Amino acid sequence: MRILKLVPDLPRLRISSIDSIEVDDNLMQAIANESRLMPHLHLSLQAGDNMVLKRMKRRHLREDAIAFCQQAKRLRPDMTFGADIIAGFPTETEEMFDNSLRLIEDCALTWLHVFPYSVRNGTPAARMPQVAGQDIKRRAAALRAAGAHQVRQHLTAQRGTTHRILMESPRMGRTEQFTEVTLSADQPEGEIITAKITGMLGETLLISALPLCNPRAFGDCQRRGAGGVARNTIARKTAAFLALSPSGTVPCLCVEGTVLDESLDIMIWALEQNDPAGWLQMPKAGHTLIDECDGPFKIALDRVKYASRLSDANPAQDRENASVFLLRLEALLIAPYLFGEQPKVADMAILPFVRQFAFVDKIWFDAQPWPRLQRWLEAFLISPAFLGVMDKYPQWRRGDPVTAFPE
Repeated sequence: MRILKLVPDLPRLRISSIDSIEVDDNLMQAIANESRLMPHLHLSLQAGDNMVLKRMKRRHLREDAIAFCQQAKRLRPDMTFGADIIAGFPTETEEMFDNSLRLIEDCALTWLHVFPYSVRNGTPAARMPQVAGQDIKRRAAALRAAGAHQVRQHLTAQRGTTHRILMESPRMGRTEQFTEVTLSADQPEGEIITAKITGMLGETLLISALPLCNPRAFGDCQRRGAGGVARNTIARKTAAFLALSPSGTVPCLCVEGTVLDESLDIMIWALEQNDPAGWLQMPKAGHTLIDECDGPFKIALDRVKYASRLSDANPAQDRENASVFLLRLEALLIAPYLFGEQPKVADMAILPFVRQFAFVDKIWFDAQPWPRLQRWLEAFLISPAFLGVMDKYPQWRRGDPVTAFPE
């Protein structure tokens, strides 16, 4: 609190590592009331079993750690936690290890640093009964797997949400929760930008569209070229539309006060109302394909489409990167569609982006050894469903008659 009071212009303060037993009322007040304190705390836990903690001479108990994390989450629901955990500390039994493993979920830990125990001569632990090396490796692997599951859950929950991201390099930044984010276009290092998460890759969030310009820095955006994008999109949209979707995202659907401004969310909502062809009856692998399309493929697609705006443009490499995903689709298209004889949500969510990629250079695309992919795309382009939604409509303004789209 003292740092934040003394430096009122400091936009962010992140606490690197704390011992939960040392937390006082001032810190809890800051967690609850100070938005400049980042919602990410790295905890020095070391273990989740009370006997192991005692032999480590740690001052806290398992129950202390759980109580602190629960209280911090109540005060700041978006709080995330990292932690150090040691696998295979001397005398650790399977039951003791299970307590450490369960602590990951009990404390809602996301970012784990797992350390297999190694002997340091001259320490008290070196004189204790040691855990077998293969057991240490197995326990460390189990902790890392549990941690990876927590990370995946966290990343999945961020898709479609908007974050303020501190840029650490032109293409990489971190959210307030310390999650790494990769962008498809350069941004100024040290700037805090606002952008919507579009996908994930590994342990990284992805943003495949240019972030929203900070009005204070709009002149800088214009000089970098992003202003052209803003003028060509947001400036043409009505005030009524922007009141629903301040980001100017297209499409946007408002249903009973809920705003959906992700194409996939709108598709799923519509199909939940009426799905006569069974598009939602799709294997889980279809959702994985959609995530890959939204992530690595769309990043490469945007770089190919907007190569003239990028200072580090490499269209050949970006086209090759995009082709990795297209080759996977080619292998899957044994039947007319990705999952059999009938289209599913994955087909209809991915095809529009394959179409965009193809028409960047249709001659090159048609020359590639992707016959199944090309037939799949051509069937989509001549389908009544596609042709029916490609009609152009005059811009609607409040007070105009309702525009009924084709069923």
